[in-house]
Amino acid sequence: MAAGGADMMMGWEMTDGSVPPEVHMHAAESHPLQPEPFGPRPNCGLAGNTLELGRSSCVNFSLAGNALELMMAPGDVLCVRGSGRLSEIGNVGGFLGHVLVVVAPPRSVQRASDEGVELQAAWPADEGVKELWRVFTIDCSRQSRGLHEAESLLYVERCSGRLIFAGEVGCDAEISLNEVEAVELWQSPRKLRESLRFDLMQDVVADMRELKGFDWSAETVARAVVKSSRAVAKPTHAETMQKIVEYWEKAPICTSVVVMFWQRYLLKLSGVVMSKKGAEHKVEPAELVMRWMPLKADRVLPGDLLTTLKSVGWVCMAQIPRIFQPMLCHGPLPGLVMPSMPSIARREESAESARFEDTTIFDTRMITLTC
Repeated sequence: MAAGGADMMMGWEMTDGSVPPEVHMHAAESHPLQPEPFGPRPNCGLAGNTLELGRSSCVNFSLAGNALELMMAPGDVLCVRGSGRLSEIGNVGGFLGHVLVVVAPPRSVQRASDEGVELQAAWPADEGVKELWRVFTIDCSRQSRGLHEAESLLYVERCSGRLIFAGEVGCDAEISLNEVEAVELWQSPRKLRESLRFDLMQDVVADMRELKGFDWSAETVARAVVKSSRAVAKPTHAETMQKIVEYWEKAPICTSVVVMFWQRYLLKLSGVVMSKKGAEHKVEPAELVMRWMPLKADRVLPGDLLTTLKSVGWVCMAQIPRIFQPMLCHGPLPGLVMPSMPSIARREESAESARFEDTTIFDTRMITLTC
């Protein structure tokens, strides 16, 4: 698994064994802790501003990075709703945004690493952003012929938690930068996500890579504007799938890639899963497609796609949550307590000191609760 998550826990240590009267944690000055696993919850009670765990224990709660690898999986969809250049590459004038399909787990890159230095041009001006994510994606754009494959470069904006698209690394290893664009992460439905078959997804990408005439089409955009994108079941499962496959043969736009990827995946999945009705019953691919991706690949606008995804159980994440990791540390830490919050009167006296920013009293990245 990629670096990040638990590997990104912000900790601190003292070189002389002493404990400072205040806690000052800066991301650039942090060092990893070596805690024991946080086992069964101890019997503890609140005592003033501290949490009692015994005379030789304390609990640290530290930011464990963005842990994007725990939230993003192959098959998820990235959506750019903005009006910038990135949203314009998939359809005319950026009409309702642009979408990409994640086809591999995200991989973390640290700013200070050799790889991070190579990607220097993609890092934001905010030095506090220490983690960049490389994510293999596929889409369809006017700038390239056929299926567009690249490693998208993403980072999480500290102040808002938004996922930002910084650029991409192409097959030629060249870095292409984009203007700052916020990206929504759409997670696949729980029932499908519980047992994703990454091998089948790789087969789907390989099949789509071989498609001929898979170039972005303005004609498909026009069709999407004037015709309904909802697929309708035919009298038989075979007729339904025959019609679904016919939609694959038309020239695509960006949304076509999402629809085709998932419908092809569901078709392959139907051949390796068992029906709840018993081993003698066949899982019909048409039933899976009409349940999870009931759309016509040759006429879907981004807005229609997202509405359908939401209706069948996809989850939209416009912001990436901040992940905290509890750690049980041994050894008394006398006098180390969480700073008290400033009073309302004090905040009124100085609005500057009351800002929730990394440069103020709330600069600490870790809270230590001791007895």
